[in-house]
Amino acid sequence: MSPEQSLAAHVTNLDQPVYALRGLPPEVVAVLFAQVSRSAAGFRENLLKLMEEEGLEGNAPGGSGFDQARASAFHEKWVLGYGHSSVAEHATLHLAVEELSMLAAKALEEARLASFTEKSSRYQVFDAGRFHTPVEWRGLPEEGEALAMVKELYATYARLYRQRLVELEAEGKPQALSERAWRQALHAGACDTARYFLPAGACTSLGMTLNARSLAHLIRRLRAHGLEELRRLGDALEAEGRQITPVLLKHSQPTPYQATFPQTLRQALDKGLSALGRQPIDGETPRVRVLDATPDGEARVLADWLFQAQELPLEQARAVALGMDQEERRLLFQEILGGRGPHDAAPRALEQAVVTAEFCLDYGAFRDLQRHRLASQTLQPLGCLWGWDLPDELALGPARQELEDLLGRVAALWERLARHHREAAAYGVPLAFRHRFVLTLNLREADHLIRLRSTPAGHMSYRRAAWDLYHGICAHYPQLGPWLQEAGRPEPTLAMGGLARTDELLRENAAGGA
Repeated sequence: MSPEQSLAAHVTNLDQPVYALRGLPPEVVAVLFAQVSRSAAGFRENLLKLMEEEGLEGNAPGGSGFDQARASAFHEKWVLGYGHSSVAEHATLHLAVEELSMLAAKALEEARLASFTEKSSRYQVFDAGRFHTPVEWRGLPEEGEALAMVKELYATYARLYRQRLVELEAEGKPQALSERAWRQALHAGACDTARYFLPAGACTSLGMTLNARSLAHLIRRLRAHGLEELRRLGDALEAEGRQITPVLLKHSQPTPYQATFPQTLRQALDKGLSALGRQPIDGETPRVRVLDATPDGEARVLADWLFQAQELPLEQARAVALGMDQEERRLLFQEILGGRGPHDAAPRALEQAVVTAEFCLDYGAFRDLQRHRLASQTLQPLGCLWGWDLPDELALGPARQELEDLLGRVAALWERLARHHREAAAYGVPLAFRHRFVLTLNLREADHLIRLRSTPAGHMSYRRAAWDLYHGICAHYPQLGPWLQEAGRPEPTLAMGGLARTDELLRENAAGGA
């Protein structure tokens, strides 16, 4: 095979300035891209030189094109030589993870610089036989009761799915929908209702794409986790990832500080709170609260545009923007943002204004909102402290009392499990229970979240949250907020329950359980 033929097997063209690479080990790609900082040659020239000088190609059994022994030696020589961390960002891995709990999936999806696609609770019915039973439950006095409760939750989930399917079907097919589209809508609607009773330990699957640097950081975090499932998952990701990038994941053990950080944090705060005296916790938490926003955020956005268009120094641009009255600002925002269409991204200037919002939503809604990883997320552990949400068709239906009794029994069992192991108790908590978390995000990301999560096709739970976030932002930025992507007002409501908690119980569990 000629050098040109060898090269043609790994690039999409030989003579254009834009081309894609193919059929190369991730670490070879990483080194190739890293060389651009030190070599005047093009990527194709450097690739051909690497293949010829390092003898990477031509002797591999089975015609794969690369000899593994020589490739490993290449990795050691070049990857470490060019700096482990920076090179690792060009090595991309695609990993499939199956039979993990929803709880574990959420821990994986905290990785900010990664892409995930997870099994949908809207388009698939979950199998009762697929539940991750945590090792932390073994031998507990409540183990048998917890497993029986999981079976009851799955049975309720399956029954509600069938019942809701019949109810929706009885409403008749809209004339505008095809039979196939109608059946899909019926299935999605029934799943949306039933999902409130899926336990967080239900097994799911996901595909993830990320670079080796992000994966190594994720593995270190998982290995320091308080749950055995997550620690084992970290080991498995390293073992499989090293088959693709043998060198770039060599340093994926947590440092002593990382390994002990969760315990150190809890002990330090428990000690500090003990000295100060614990304060009662109010269980009546609003669904969404915008707690704070960048002071003069509207002026900062306008100043960013003035800086670009008028070539003013930033300090002067801000002074001009601050000197505008409300009507002048409103007219400018209308002029600049009024022409946006549904497929136009928000201008980057909106990143100059940042808001912090606290959410207390059912865990099913959280699972969808967590995907907005450009937001900084602070999460409390999943539990039963803040009650539950139910959609109208359940909260106002004939089985309301039966369902609320079941959720009440779940909460009582969770309290006892949490005294043994706070994190592991969450496996048995169904998606109806409310989860409290904080998102800090700029208005550009807020615009994206509101646009995506307020559409009529979305689940009512997160549609209401998107609408509340929109109104909270408008309260802080009355001239700019209304020009964010228009949010479709959700019509039905969700009923909240299970908030009759004692101050004593709240104080006991708020800092992580006994």
